Amino acid sequence: MAAGPGTRDYGSLSVAVAYATKCENLFGVSPECFVPRPKVESVVVRLKPVPPRLDVERERYFLKVVRAAFGQRRKTILNAISVLAGDKAQAAALLARAGIDGSRRGETLGTEEFIRLARAGTV
Repeated sequence: MAAGPGTRDYGSLSVAVAYATKCENLFGVSPECFVPRPKVESVVVRLKPVPPRLDVERERYFLKVVRAAFGQRRKTILNAISVLAGDKAQAAALLARAGIDGSRRGETLGTEEFIRLARAGTV
């Protein structure tokens, strides 16, 4: 939930959580605290809601863009949002309006960049 851009754990959940909340890792929880014992470390997090940064329609579009960007992780953002935008030319225009290089991959974009894409797109 609290993973940042470019990390292995970063995904659409991370972006959605970062958009809607301020996520704070409070403390770790050892696997020994659980039965059966998991093979992963756990963390207790605090999620503090933040005011919406987009109107309802833009939020819907934002979530579509995020899902498209992470739907096929190895694709460039240009290719990932081409279907959503209509075609590659429209996707390139959308990325240009948002000031984002189309050769980047979705997992390298931060939440603010996804918000810029949502604002630049047509709903």
